[in-house]
Order: sequence, then structure tokens, then C-alpha cells
Amino acid sequence: MGVINITRFLIVNLFILNLFSVACSQSNQLPKVSIGKYDFYVEIANSPSARERGLMFRNSMPVDKGMFFVFPKSERQCFWMKNTYIPLTAIFIDDNYKIINYSKMMPFDESTHCSTAPAKYVLEINQGVVPLQYLQSEIKVDIPKNIFAW
Repeated sequence: MGVINITRFLIVNLFILNLFSVACSQSNQLPKVSIGKYDFYVEIANSPSARERGLMFRNSMPVDKGMFFVFPKSERQCFWMKNTYIPLTAIFIDDNYKIINYSKMMPFDESTHCSTAPAKYVLEINQGVVPLQYLQSEIKVDIPKNIFAW
């Protein structure tokens, strides 16, 4: 009976370890966007349907994850928090990858949060992860060149 229990224990733990390694490798396959020393592995929202859905209906998001919105052209971008359960910070970025402004957004708030100038990109991350001094205008965001291939 003891050998069977040990075998079950080993099989279950190997299965869990395999699931964990798959989850970690999937995370590392996401493109990385950086603000100063803060790195985020991001999902890309570059289609109208992906941009519309955004981070709606998610109960949580790891602190090193985010969503990177790519728009067809630079213009005033506005976001809201309809059906969004987690507090987020939207970082509006121009076509030179510099921060325009940011907005702290609370769950389910349907008021609009907009860029103060034309923005080509928006990075949504968990609220409070990046200190405010890193979110000032004109700070450059490190975006990999191949991010647009995703």
C-alpha cells in the first residue's frame, strides 16, 4: 500500500510541475514592455474586437502582466472600466514611445479616461505597481521592435 501511495504522490507532483513549467514558458513567450526598471509581459490588443474587450471580465492579473493596445493611428484615445473587476492604470503613449499621461481607473467606472494628446499606444497595468515618478510625461517606454508581429 505504501508503494502505491508514493507512486501516486510522484505522478501527481510531476503533473503539477509540468503544468507550472508550461504556464511559465507561456508567460515568457509574451512580449516585454518596460518602464524604467519595471517589466511587463503583455498581451497585444491590436484588433478592434481585442481593443474593445481589453481586460474585461478578469478577476485578477499578475503584477508583471498587462495589456498593450495598438491603434491604427495616433489620436485621442479614451478608455472606461465597464465590466472590469480590477483597478488599472492606463498609460497613454505617443508614436515615439514616450508617455503622454496616465489615468488611474477604478473597477466598473464607466466614465472616460482619455489621453491629453494623440496616442498610438496604451499600456494597461495593475494600479499601484509602478511609482508615479516613472509615469511622468516624456519618459520613454521600452517597446521591443517585434511587438508588432504579435
